Amino acid sequence: MAAETRRKAPRKRKARRKRRRQRRPADRTRLWALVVLAVIIVSGIVATIAFDDRHWHAFDDAGNVAYERGNYKYAARMYGEALQIAQDLEDARLVAASQQALSRASAAQERGR
Repeated sequence: MAAETRRKAPRKRKARRKRRRQRRPADRTRLWALVVLAVIIVSGIVATIAFDDRHWHAFDDAGNVAYERGNYKYAARMYGEALQIAQDLEDARLVAASQQALSRASAAQERGR
């Protein structure tokens, strides 16, 4: 009975520390893959917008070279192609420039006959 009457010594409580969740290192590979993908998409959109009229410039330049050489028939054909592309692009500035160049080539062709 002596053992029963004896009080048990209080247990020392260990100070509970809040366990911090250890953060996993961020998966940088996925992040970089997303960044690269975003850059590719944005650059593709910008290139499409910026160089949409490259065919118009090619036909317009060909018409200019032919006009300077006196080949007005070929220049008129190239300006006509440029006009068609400008109308497809629905760019009023390019349409106006093409019409002006086409009329200039047609007038020169009429003078040359």
